[in-house]
Amino acid sequence: LYLQDVDLTKAVNVGLQFGGSLYGREAELQTLKECYQRSISSECEVAMICGTSGIGKSKLSQEFARSVNDDGGSIFLSGRFDKLESQPLHAISSAFDKYCAWVTAGDQSTAEKVSTALKENMGEEIACLVTAIPNLANIL
Repeated sequence: LYLQDVDLTKAVNVGLQFGGSLYGREAELQTLKECYQRSISSECEVAMICGTSGIGKSKLSQEFARSVNDDGGSIFLSGRFDKLESQPLHAISSAFDKYCAWVTAGDQSTAEKVSTALKENMGEEIACLVTAIPNLANIL
């Protein structure tokens, strides 16, 4: 999903935000919701929101997260790419680091389930991920 930079003097449909609301990004929000619906029907989906600085990527992401979190059975992960960040895949690792912090802050049984699943599926290799995802150590 690429958010177009728009010349405001020639724009007919522009994504704007006033206060806490999102305007002009209904099509992009709908695309994200459709992707989400496909993902919960057992298809694998990944969505990336790209665009120039200040175009509303974060606000679109927050609005989508609100709709996902309202269903009560899903977890929304997000990360930001920074050109100055030296760690490869920082946006992805930071999203999973936030997830690990969320799991750790929750009930112990969830953390134990995640720990067991990771150890069973990744074995000793899971230790390599702790460098990129520091909060993973709290789960393991």
